[in-house]
Amino acid sequence: MKRASTFLALMVYSLVLFAQDESPSCPLRRSYLVVIKAEQLMDSLQKQGADTLLFYHRYADNTSFGYGKIIWRSRGVTKQYTINYNHETNRISAISYLTLQPDNIFSYFFQQRLDTLSSNPRDEELESMSHDGRHLVWVRTKNQSHCFEIRRAIVYHYPAHPRSQFVSRLMRVSELREMENGRKRMGIKPN
Repeated sequence: MKRASTFLALMVYSLVLFAQDESPSCPLRRSYLVVIKAEQLMDSLQKQGADTLLFYHRYADNTSFGYGKIIWRSRGVTKQYTINYNHETNRISAISYLTLQPDNIFSYFFQQRLDTLSSNPRDEELESMSHDGRHLVWVRTKNQSHCFEIRRAIVYHYPAHPRSQFVSRLMRVSELREMENGRKRMGIKPN
């Protein structure tokens, strides 16, 4: 009887944890290799004591193309893994590691209260585009989980929005330069 109640308590606790991390608003594509690898790394990092974790996934609609970044903070130091995907071989091609100095990623996220921001800029024309890229951001702390997804076109056309500014901090430098050059050509003012 004692084992059954312990098992039941563990099951309820597991469901509570699962419900916290698996918010219906977090559209993780669990069939994507980048997401699978990121979840494995994040779980391992959390078990090792990482107190704040961020998963950033850049991908194209209807494909698994893209890359991911895991940024975490442990004992005041911010570090990053980048997960690269090779669409020709359908495999993870490389995972690179670096220490970030200074920590402007988590500082911006919490100072701008992105965990309380509940929407992206609305633009029906941009939202209806097919084959537009997407940016997924998922932040986990010991006590909460927050996730949002924003289309590439929204980030491009609404640079002053806090989510657009945050995603711009996470993008690859080459993508950011390409986006900024395109904004200049179109006369879109940066922030």
